Amino acid sequence: NTNNVFFTGNLTGINYALAGLTYCPPSNWYGCCANLQITFMEFGVRLQQVLVINVTATNDPPIITAPAMYTKRTDTDLKLQGIVVADPDLLTGQILTVVLLSNAQGASLAIHRHSGVHVLLQRPGILMFQGDPASLNQAFEEGAIEYSNINPSPLAKPYELSLQVSDQGGPQDQPVATTKRTLYVEVQPVNQGPDSQVTPLGPVDQDSERQFLSMTVTDPDAGQGSLQVRIQVTYGKLTFASTVGLSFEIAGSPAGNVDDL
Repeated sequence: NTNNVFFTGNLTGINYALAGLTYCPPSNWYGCCANLQITFMEFGVRLQQVLVINVTATNDPPIITAPAMYTKRTDTDLKLQGIVVADPDLLTGQILTVVLLSNAQGASLAIHRHSGVHVLLQRPGILMFQGDPASLNQAFEEGAIEYSNINPSPLAKPYELSLQVSDQGGPQDQPVATTKRTLYVEVQPVNQGPDSQVTPLGPVDQDSERQFLSMTVTDPDAGQGSLQVRIQVTYGKLTFASTVGLSFEIAGSPAGNVDDL
């Protein structure tokens, strides 16, 4: 495992060693020519051969380092931090193109203006931008790329965010190389408060009853769960239209049913 070696042996051993001889050029080196010089010597008799090796360029794909899982709440935006992009054979002056694609309906991807980063496309669920690796990595580190408007449906399955990084091709007209990585985003729900719609009650005649025209309560994430309701009136009494499915607490006493009132 070297580039210059001198050894002795019998013909069988030498031929066996030469039969398995391999060559590997230096990292990211290509071109002409790598000269392989072989010299055989026996009691002063010398035989020398020179082989010319032409190394053809290849385009190494970009490298993506990113967290395995992101976690966010429904009421917050997610900053896509912790992502690092690189390219081992990026030519001087070349840039990388980054594409983010979301599979969450209604999700938004946005990037704040950042030096050295240029936005190519920004639509619901898709974001494409370019820059040199240093500028891109700084934008990710500073939280300039945000993922928002993700509603947890279904909650059990993390959303997928596709991250693609492409170079501009390699030396000797090598084609563009692209690396793809799937990021996972777990959305945690938050408890949204109830909302009520009450139609104001007009004047009520003395010693008479009047029904509220409209009084409803909604809760976007209550489902079949229970809500606590407290209704107080300064003077008079209140009568419910129905008490089915309700339990009551009287002046701080344990909860009971309507018969306890």
